[in-house]
Amino acid sequence: MSVIATTAPIAGRPTGDPSTEAPAPGRPTERSALRSIAILAQRNASKTRRVPTLLVFSLAMPLMMLVLFSQVFRTIENSPGFPLGVDYVDFLVPAALAAAVVMNASNSGVGIAIDLQAGVVDRIRSLPVRGWTLLAARSLTDTAISVVQVLVVTAVAMATLGFRFHGGPLDALGMLAVLVPFSWAFTWLFLYVGARLRDPETAQLSGMMIMMPLMFVSAAFAPVETFPGWLQAVADLNPMSLTVEAARGFALGVPDATDTVKSLASSAVVAAIGIAAAARAYRASAGR
Repeated sequence: MSVIATTAPIAGRPTGDPSTEAPAPGRPTERSALRSIAILAQRNASKTRRVPTLLVFSLAMPLMMLVLFSQVFRTIENSPGFPLGVDYVDFLVPAALAAAVVMNASNSGVGIAIDLQAGVVDRIRSLPVRGWTLLAARSLTDTAISVVQVLVVTAVAMATLGFRFHGGPLDALGMLAVLVPFSWAFTWLFLYVGARLRDPETAQLSGMMIMMPLMFVSAAFAPVETFPGWLQAVADLNPMSLTVEAARGFALGVPDATDTVKSLASSAVVAAIGIAAAARAYRASAGR
């Protein structure tokens, strides 16, 4: 005797309508994507906790730069175009903070290159997880580390070098508010570098080649007015310059709305380019 199973349509829910069907098993949903990002970010954070020397060395470079530059280049405060009545250390700290977050953002590229080379990406691709969540988790983790760097470097500068905010607590938050998007945007640019090259050492060297002109052809360590004319035009378009100028305005207690908008806009442009390029490079690398 055969049994024929039949299913009746549920009232109010026409069959065959994709909008009313439950997601297919194993198919990631938006909610599962957010959960994947949280789990992968936790994985990245646990790696940092297990190897604390990584965090120590990521802090050592900006602190060393801050100490050396504040002593070696302090005579720049006597040059034309330097803000009157401003100590060089107060001028320098916002630049050192921006340099610190860019250096840390470059670790995103090295991290994704390690994951690709070690086969971690292949294992993750075997799970019902959207590929972009690995990139997003790496970006968020390294941005969180950048926030820690900003707080530590600022505290050291205040305790040892005499740095002080000329504004109030809101100005300090404003400075953080332009540095965090800047850091997040550049994690995506370096994620593209790492996903494109797939080799950690090459990604690290490429990151240095990007960081050097980014930091030094900018308003970070000297007023742009002291540069040759052609270099001023480049520096004025440099996202590092735009962010440093905005952060410096908050640090000196004279925030400028135009500088802030320019900084946030430049970070948005870098992020948009970086996200598109990183996603494409990641798909190409993971598919090899």
